[in-house]
Amino acid sequence: HTLLISRHGIPINLFLTSLQSLINSFMHCSATLAVLVFLAARISECSAFCRSPSFLIYNNARSSAKIFATERSHSRLFVNVEDSLGQLSPEKLATGPPITEKDDVRSWLICGDGDLSFSASIASEAAEHGINLVATVLEDKESHQNVYQSSDKHQNSISSWHSHSVFFGVDATDLSSSFNDTKFDRIQFNFPHWRGKSNIKRNRELLDQFLKSASGSLSENGEIHVALCQGQGGATADTLEGWRQSWMAAEYGGKNGLLLRNVIPFQPHYDLSSHRGVDRGFKVGDLPKLYIFDAQNGHPVPEQYQLCCRHELHIELPPDSVETPPFSRHDITDGGAILSLIESILPNGIRVEIPARKVLEPSESGVEMSIVIFLIVYCAEAKPLTREEADRYRVDAEDVVAKHIPLRANRAGRLVSRPFPYPLLDELLAGQVRRSLGNAR
Repeated sequence: HTLLISRHGIPINLFLTSLQSLINSFMHCSATLAVLVFLAARISECSAFCRSPSFLIYNNARSSAKIFATERSHSRLFVNVEDSLGQLSPEKLATGPPITEKDDVRSWLICGDGDLSFSASIASEAAEHGINLVATVLEDKESHQNVYQSSDKHQNSISSWHSHSVFFGVDATDLSSSFNDTKFDRIQFNFPHWRGKSNIKRNRELLDQFLKSASGSLSENGEIHVALCQGQGGATADTLEGWRQSWMAAEYGGKNGLLLRNVIPFQPHYDLSSHRGVDRGFKVGDLPKLYIFDAQNGHPVPEQYQLCCRHELHIELPPDSVETPPFSRHDITDGGAILSLIESILPNGIRVEIPARKVLEPSESGVEMSIVIFLIVYCAEAKPLTREEADRYRVDAEDVVAKHIPLRANRAGRLVSRPFPYPLLDELLAGQVRRSLGNAR
């Protein structure tokens, strides 16, 4: 179950040439021919995902020849490319739609499937794993057949499996109208885009409406998968500007009670044939991603996918001679007392950090006593977070702290920030937050 074609073995172009020679030599043997044709097709398919002529394929025990995306805790087939930069990890180059043997995945709804080629490409694997596949498109059947030349072919391919079905006229932003109370274990929408020219506002609205609709049709332990072009989702943005110019997928997930659980590579191996509602291809960039959401509150997600909100908390620091039981002056300035008090009012699943603090002496603060400024950050560790919810935490935090330590009145009651990905906290600390802390007056 392992096929090795690397720089230490046979170059891919030589392998394919040799394979063709073998096919020509064994034309009289139908069994051998069938095996070789199958292998040639899969090797050609795999080679499309490789950036260099040398690569390594690892197969799982079921010896499925397609390449699927990485998913936590499941056996998977990986592609590992070796190039001049050295060996890359399989997870970084894993490609395609994940099909798993999870016991709880029995129904898979595909939304907005263009010419139905994605559903057709995964139909046989889904059937193998006992998954009922439901392929849908927005157009009615007649319009779909008029627009897409492969409409009938793909529909017939999907419907040839008794466990699969195709539905026309399904609005991905209003799934309940088509499926009532039916729940699905997986709901997927690849490369959603409104039908006009690129417009961040309208595409955010589309993503928001889809996640709202899909969350209502999701089974208890189900997942929502959204494939997005390079840079669209924002979870992998390395600057605040990159996040602000993205569709902010994690923020709209949180708004609809969902956690962004994972983001993995997704290289489509089907026809990208629906460009603004016509039968024409479109570009997805070099690094498209599959965003995986769920509503399984209580299960922590990695820090890199946690959504956060922040605010400042200004404390009037009592003189050394004044006792502030149960906290000492050191407990307050160190941040331990503030952290303990705020943690006491937060629900399970919300994590709080105090990554920065600053003490302003009377000469700096303009008042008679010292002021301590804390940067408070709430993180959606195992519970979705919205700006409105985070601001309620801010109100409760100010109330509980004020019972023990006086607040600077003119700096209380200020709305928390908009949500941002946790990895961008360092940029905030290095830039605007430090400037804000330095301009406390």
